[in-house]
Amino acid sequence: MTASIHLVDDDAVLREFIGGYLSSVGFEVRSFDSVGAFRAAAVAGLPDIVITDLVMPCEDGLALLSWLRGFSQVPVIMLTSQDATTDRVVGLELGADDYLAKPCEPRELLARVRSQLRRLKAARAPRPVVNDDNAGPVFWHFAGRSLDERALELRVEGARVELPKKPLEVLMYFLRHAGEIVGKDQLMEAIWPGRIVSETSLTNAIGKLRTALADEQQTLIKAVYGYGYRFEVKPERDH
Repeated sequence: MTASIHLVDDDAVLREFIGGYLSSVGFEVRSFDSVGAFRAAAVAGLPDIVITDLVMPCEDGLALLSWLRGFSQVPVIMLTSQDATTDRVVGLELGADDYLAKPCEPRELLARVRSQLRRLKAARAPRPVVNDDNAGPVFWHFAGRSLDERALELRVEGARVELPKKPLEVLMYFLRHAGEIVGKDQLMEAIWPGRIVSETSLTNAIGKLRTALADEQQTLIKAVYGYGYRFEVKPERDH
């Protein structure tokens, strides 16, 4: 089935260029010159992906994103100017899934689109039921720390450390996959199953986890450039 894309930009030349390129590689593309036009069309149904310019007259890309996130998690890729760092951060916090600086290379945009479609497919796929001794609650010991999964209690050098739910879930996943390189998409699907979230959510969760574990030097959670993370310490486990 052909994936559909809605492109929102007030620049007619860019709409023709990007829209034509994406159509030429097999996507069903509809273009809109304003947020209002996109909103009117969205009443009849949403596409698989939305690509929107950030800066537009009347309503901008952030307004579109805020409106869309009120009822849908359809992936949104934002096109921004080189100096729009603050607006990119706001966009990611509002729920944008990716951004690309203008003028953009169409092949890079295509790669971003395909990446979002892979994540969307993974989110919609049925999740297998796992029945083994790795699935139940476990008490873990690692590098002077411990985690009681049943009580959701983390201790560092014997002292209890408060940690929100998502960073705790990230830690549990790392402990069960210690020594493996875990991709970002893989981790996001495990922690936010069935949802499309930005990498900012994952980065924030890992940042809070590193702080709680006193792992500022990344001796426990190592970032693997271009892929994801690896939990460096092999833990001991008790049921």
